[in-house]
Formats: sequence, structure tokens, C-alpha cells
Amino acid sequence: MKYIDPYGGILKAFRNRYGEKDVVIYFSDKIRRRWFRGCWGYCDFSQDIPQIVISAWLSTHHAVEILAHELAHLVLGKDNMNHSGEWRRVFEEIHKEVIRLQQEVDSE
Repeated sequence: MKYIDPYGGILKAFRNRYGEKDVVIYFSDKIRRRWFRGCWGYCDFSQDIPQIVISAWLSTHHAVEILAHELAHLVLGKDNMNHSGEWRRVFEEIHKEVIRLQQEVDSE
């Protein structure tokens, strides 16, 4: 069986499209929907190195989606934290690259 690790696949796709970025990514059991404005994760630019924080309560499938979501915010930076057309384009580019990577593994 051939597959890409879900987290590793998203991170590799991100690096392929946008290069290396300084970021700390971690999972927190403190983030629950009621606790943080209805969000399952966020990108925090208040530190010297941006942090992506994702709820530890999510399934792998959902956590990977949130990781891709927050990486798209990381690309656009702290001055563009909305879900604009540009954000959607970056988010979709990460997904397209994950699909390409999986197809590459499948063809080996």
C-alpha cells in the first residue's frame, strides 16, 4: 500500500508551492468550538515566529484540513487574515499539490 502521511503531505505540498517558512505548529487540547470564537484553529502572528494552533480534539481528516486552512493564512500574512479570493487560491493550490503528490506516489 502506498500513501502519503496526511500531515507530511500537506507540509510537503506547502513547501513545494511556497518554500520554507518559519512557523511553529502545535495541537492544543484547550481549543474547543465553544472556547475560541467557533474556530478549530488559528494562525497567531503575535510572536517572532508565527504559530499555527490546531484543536487536538479533531479527527485526522479535519485537523489536516485546518492545517491547510491556516497555512494559507500564513502565506498571506497578518495583514490579510480574511477568506478573500487570494486566500481561496492559496488554499486550493495547497490541495492541488497534495493531489499531485499522491498521484506521483500512486504511479511508482
